[in-house]
Amino acid sequence: MNFHRLTFPIRAIFLSLALLCVVPSAQAEEFENAEQAIEYASQLLRDETIGTAEIDVLRDIRRILDQVVDEFPASDFAIKILFQEEVSGIDVAQLDALISKNSLSIDTQLQTASKSIADKDAEEGLIDRSMSESEDKFSTDTENLQADVNTAVSDASEPAGAEVLRDVAIETSSETEKQSESSSTAILQKFPEDLRELARALDICYRPSISTQGLGSAEVGFSLGQDGGLVGIPSLANPDTADEKTRLIFMNVLIALDGCAPYPPEFSGNEFLATFTDRNLIDLKLLTVPEAPWLAADNSSFTALKLDRRSIAEIQARLQLMGYDPNGIDGVYGKGSRAAVTEWQGANYIPSTGYLDQRQLDRLTADSQSKFEVWLAEEGNQSVLDRAARPKTVVQKSRNGWYRDSQRRYCRKTIIGTWCQTSRPRDY
Repeated sequence: MNFHRLTFPIRAIFLSLALLCVVPSAQAEEFENAEQAIEYASQLLRDETIGTAEIDVLRDIRRILDQVVDEFPASDFAIKILFQEEVSGIDVAQLDALISKNSLSIDTQLQTASKSIADKDAEEGLIDRSMSESEDKFSTDTENLQADVNTAVSDASEPAGAEVLRDVAIETSSETEKQSESSSTAILQKFPEDLRELARALDICYRPSISTQGLGSAEVGFSLGQDGGLVGIPSLANPDTADEKTRLIFMNVLIALDGCAPYPPEFSGNEFLATFTDRNLIDLKLLTVPEAPWLAADNSSFTALKLDRRSIAEIQARLQLMGYDPNGIDGVYGKGSRAAVTEWQGANYIPSTGYLDQRQLDRLTADSQSKFEVWLAEEGNQSVLDRAARPKTVVQKSRNGWYRDSQRRYCRKTIIGTWCQTSRPRDY
């Protein structure tokens, strides 16, 4: 035996054990409920945070969180852990990131040490490697020869009807697959036609991984964003009255919904209510009615609103509060106001014309109502609308330069400035 060939694996094993010894294993604790386990995990931090705690403490906390998911899967804590939310001051996402980073560091040390040992032993193992390759080639040739002999014997001893039996088995398997696909298609037929593609995607992904030990069902509400991904965390209908079996099904649904995303784009921007049993999807409903397409507003639709100066001033204030500058609040619908409306329309996927119709005005009002109420309650803002609501005095000039100002005085510009008087001039 060549002891040089044992040098590398022995040294690698001892190095691995030495590095792994810095991570002592912790004994599993027994907890009566999820709350007790989470409280114990929080106490491990003492006065530290996830970012400052030792790696051994972080691993113990992660072990307890895994224990919560395994032993109390129907608890709210388990759901938060799965979605990496903060649990009683424990940032699960940060915890996993730090543990993963430390694991990568240990792997890197092992790889570096192994490479160093391998390079040192490379020269010593050249001869042994050559001999080993020759032995492997001889072994491979022998195995190939034996395989040829076994094939020949098998072909000679195979019964005459074996090929027919294989063909029947293949046909039976194919027929079973067709029947299964036909059954799945028949089940999907009971869903509304416009929801069948979504139902198909959910039914394919829903493969319960947590045993529910019997029949049951759970109604789950979820929303899809514009990119087809989940918006927020799906919710369980009537959570206060849900039993443990229902909550276990809900856990399986959460895993399936997250794993299936993104969904077909035609279902984006809607809310749904799905009913699942411990085996499959049995019902799917659309909770939101798709919004009708926006029509392009023009000057005629804007004129039909019959807005006075105060109404226009409120529109300008609302646009300004939402970040679209109308170039002042003066009650006059000019270029600045049209530019602000155009920008708002583009941000809300409404045809950008710079004019409003009744539906668009209702949408703009609803979007800005909370900010507008706060703004209106602040001192001085009511007077801004009042000033904008007052009509401007139309200045009528006479042939010789006299005109009436807002105070109804008679004024005329002179070389030294503007002259105003309350009495009517003779040449007015």
